[in-house]
Amino acid sequence: KWYEKWMLKFLKNGAKIPQRIAIIMDGNRRYAQERLHADKHEGHKHGLQKLIDTMEWCLELGMKEVGVYALAINNLKRSKKELDTLFDLIKSSFQRFAKQREFFEKNGVKVNICGRLEMLPKDVQEPLFDVMEETKDNTNC
Repeated sequence: KWYEKWMLKFLKNGAKIPQRIAIIMDGNRRYAQERLHADKHEGHKHGLQKLIDTMEWCLELGMKEVGVYALAINNLKRSKKELDTLFDLIKSSFQRFAKQREFFEKNGVKVNICGRLEMLPKDVQEPLFDVMEETKDNTNC
């Protein structure tokens, strides 16, 4: 999009770029309902895509560390249907990331996931650990 290109150009031409930022993923369900007139799952998918876009911008800008707060323990109190779709999204995304080893190596991206992963279903934990294992030796960011 034009504004994204403009913002990247603006930031690269003299703006002081932070080396570390944190992102709190919040409001995806509300966004889906109010703006997209869609179900919660669409909001989660849209939020994930925006996160991926943002991570790419951070790489382009040379940031060294991005923290993402993505899932609170309270989120685990949601309906089984919503949790199942959310877990499927997480699992499929990280399975896809695990296959993108070349991208992570080329950019030196190390993925470290913190939190109480044992609270997640085993089939969701596995791709998370796979990506952390695949990227553990990367050191650029």
